[in-house]
Amino acid sequence: MSILENHINKFLYDRPVEGYKKDLGVFKKFLKEVKRINPESIDYFIQGFRTDGIIESLDFYIRDNDLTSINTARRYSSCLREFLRYIIHHNNIENGELRFELGAPAYDEKSFTFKINSYISQDKRLKETEGFIAINKTDRDSLIEESDLTLKSEKIFKKAIKQQKYYNKFRSALIMKLTLLTGVKYEILRTIGKKDLNLKHDLITINDLMIRLPINLSEDFYKYEEINSKIARSNLDRDIFFIEYNKSVISNKTATTSSFLKGILGRGDLNGIIKYTISEMIKKGVNESIIKKFTGIGSKTFDECQEYVNNLYQIKTNRYLDSKIRSMEIFDLL
Repeated sequence: MSILENHINKFLYDRPVEGYKKDLGVFKKFLKEVKRINPESIDYFIQGFRTDGIIESLDFYIRDNDLTSINTARRYSSCLREFLRYIIHHNNIENGELRFELGAPAYDEKSFTFKINSYISQDKRLKETEGFIAINKTDRDSLIEESDLTLKSEKIFKKAIKQQKYYNKFRSALIMKLTLLTGVKYEILRTIGKKDLNLKHDLITINDLMIRLPINLSEDFYKYEEINSKIARSNLDRDIFFIEYNKSVISNKTATTSSFLKGILGRGDLNGIIKYTISEMIKKGVNESIIKKFTGIGSKTFDECQEYVNNLYQIKTNRYLDSKIRSMEIFDLL
């Protein structure tokens, strides 16, 4: 067994993620056919490897397999990032530049996340899969991690006061976390007023329904308000909570938020986040009418999420309906 195969087997044993075995098979083929790398020399090769090499291998994957799925391209890139981190860490391989690129936050244009997702989003060969496309748990964790890196960064905080570009990043990160928590549509977020926030008690009211905010998220809201208080022209009164840098009502277009999301996941649609959270609410048994009132979603989105949850638990519609009817009091009375 070669050193490369040994690395792959150990990684897959520790990270048994569906699709990773195929992805590493593609990477192994890329190293052999394109880079002409001896599998025994993989550690030496990785010392000089960079994100540009990962992008080159992704291009090879797309061409060699006629790949068209953005989701598959994102999974492949995520697999390589985790694999390279794994073997660098476990084999003490020196590659400071690659370590930096793999670990740098998405807002850094030199980071792996920014470079790879920019490439994926601009590659016209790749398309979104039709149908239900909620983000997965890996996407969720990446969103939380990258949003927190932005919201906790002193550099971003200071620049957000002086530059619109960084203000938009901070606000987008905050919107990402709130959307993950609530599943609320962007149009509804635009209507949230300052009066709807009770940060002293970590509460927020959306569509006349009040929920508690996680402490960390509540602190993020505080920081957003602190930024607004330090910006020139900040003494202007306002009712809407989320605003533009110039203090106008936040745009009805999701361009800046979508751009932030695309930099992390390679996709810019908020619907994937909304569908993830709605599905989680359904799993927890939240009432359909309450979900619709709170989030502003329509029947089509709810039905897609319900069907996804049904399939996840392998619930057949007839069996599901039958069990619910048999649990009704009237069933025994009749």
